[in-house]
Amino acid sequence: MVTTVFIGNITKQIVDNKINYYGGVLDGAFSTVASNNAAIIITNIRDEDALIAFKDLKALGVKIIISENDKTTTIIENKVVEIANTIKISEIKKIKADYYYFPPTLNSDIENNSFAKISLLGKIALSMTGFMNFIKEDCINVERYQELEENLKYIDHLVIDKDQCVVQEFSHDEDHVAKKYAAKGCTEILVTYYDALFNLRDNFFYRCKYVVDGEINREKIGDIALASYICKQETLIKEEALFFATSLSCYYMEKKELIHLSKQEIFLKMIEIGIV
Repeated sequence: MVTTVFIGNITKQIVDNKINYYGGVLDGAFSTVASNNAAIIITNIRDEDALIAFKDLKALGVKIIISENDKTTTIIENKVVEIANTIKISEIKKIKADYYYFPPTLNSDIENNSFAKISLLGKIALSMTGFMNFIKEDCINVERYQELEENLKYIDHLVIDKDQCVVQEFSHDEDHVAKKYAAKGCTEILVTYYDALFNLRDNFFYRCKYVVDGEINREKIGDIALASYICKQETLIKEEALFFATSLSCYYMEKKELIHLSKQEIFLKMIEIGIV
């Protein structure tokens, strides 16, 4: 069994007095459990919010470690009114795992000098979405993550969306971006695309078409796909692991609960996508 530690804060969003909790650590942990592997979350959040946000994951056996409980990243009607504290490297070092997965909500969730030190403990997986979210005038703005290039040599698995390639590297050629990151030292790059998920490893591309009923929604696909992929690529060949990851992403887009999927359902979706 693969153990993945998810490191990042989540966001509490309030619109018309309705509260919603979201974040890559939630999506990634659910995907890991659906892949029959172990998940641990390190985060900063108020205790009263944690009771609600992590209720289902706790019931599934996911360990939740709250380092500081005095703030929750909170957005009210599109305005950021509170920002949770940065997660300290000292807290991360206390946990032993196979993978250290960074899917923050905001760039400020993680210390910039974390990767070199954490790479000494185990493999690093990184979701670009949160690292490109910066706060300006109490709103979230998407900007380049300037520290990415110098940290690529410490990162084993990276997921980035096609649209983020444009902001991050000023390029509409996502294949070129993936190859550039590989040349800088990142072992494996997953890219979420308009109609497919593709993976670059050892200078060879693997691609899987999304097969869904309805509109393609890539907002959370990256965290779901990469979290399951790093688990399954330990026991499956690369193509099959990518098919599995894409299958979970498709079920999410069809609004299925990942943790209630049967092995048969996942296998049938893998066949539908194209595995033989």
